[in-house]
Amino acid sequence: MGYFEFPAMAAGVTDRLWDVNDLSGALGILRAAEGGKGSVMYKEIPLYAQCPLLLFSISLLLLFEPFAQHKQHSTQRTVDWKALTPQVQAALGSEFCDEKSRSIDIIKIADVTGDGIPDALVDYCHMGAYTDHLMQMRLERGNLVVAKFRDERGMKKIDHIEFLDGASVRNGASTKLLPERHAIYMISWHADDSGELEMQTCGAQAYVWNQKSQTFDANRMLSNEVTQRECRRIQRELRCLAQPCPNSK
Repeated sequence: MGYFEFPAMAAGVTDRLWDVNDLSGALGILRAAEGGKGSVMYKEIPLYAQCPLLLFSISLLLLFEPFAQHKQHSTQRTVDWKALTPQVQAALGSEFCDEKSRSIDIIKIADVTGDGIPDALVDYCHMGAYTDHLMQMRLERGNLVVAKFRDERGMKKIDHIEFLDGASVRNGASTKLLPERHAIYMISWHADDSGELEMQTCGAQAYVWNQKSQTFDANRMLSNEVTQRECRRIQRELRCLAQPCPNSK
């Protein structure tokens, strides 16, 4: 028997997933390789005996599917958010912050929505001695927009959401992006006079991207997960500030 190859395989791996026609074509090639279309040997093989071949083809489909999906999402646009600072300021306007407190700074850039276009976490307003207001900005069809947020049930739009960032001796807040979870969250906490975290005051609110509605929706499960992980971390860090911990960096 000579060597043979599947003509559709390269296309299936690099451009799209195999469909039924691809699998049928592969089956026909294997039949021809075994002795041709009119081969008596192949005609004598019952249908159920051909199932392993079909299962093998399906296994190849499942094996190469992650690579095809990876290619679809591996191409990411480069956006110079620093150069877009004037547009960011125009999009935010004076609705969210008065002119005296406004100061645009790009804090973090990441593709949170998974569309290949990086979003920006923008520090746009200085409030008080240590707290800043942050906003999530996106590009939609080339237009710069403020990200939209909804409640957990997706029924109510949150018109003005406040993401805070900053810390004092006893209070703190932090806003982070979670690109791998398509989410953004804010966590806040309070410490007592001794510098110990008051655990009941520590909590996070997370919002997960909803592709269908094009909004970030409140997510209780992720909020609880972040609260448990980050509050323990903050507690350790505060204790290490009061009394340096061994192996602390």
